Amino acid sequence: MDPPDKDPDPDTLKFPGYPIRSRPSAGRTYMPFGVGSRLCLGAEFAKLQIQVVNEDIDYSTSEVYTHVSTWI
Repeated sequence: MDPPDKDPDPDTLKFPGYPIRSRPSAGRTYMPFGVGSRLCLGAEFAKLQIQVVNEDIDYSTSEVYTHVSTWI
């Protein structure tokens, strides 16, 4: 025997204890560097370093891949 249905509309998702509020979005902020008035002082320098490293990496693939066996 199935328990009586307590919710008249079980197909909708509801959070009774947590009212839905509209919050301003953080936009395109990278969260590890902070949000709001307390931003990381080195955020722009870190982003610049990431760009420099990415430009120096060779992302090309080789035509032939040879696997060296490591069995002893």
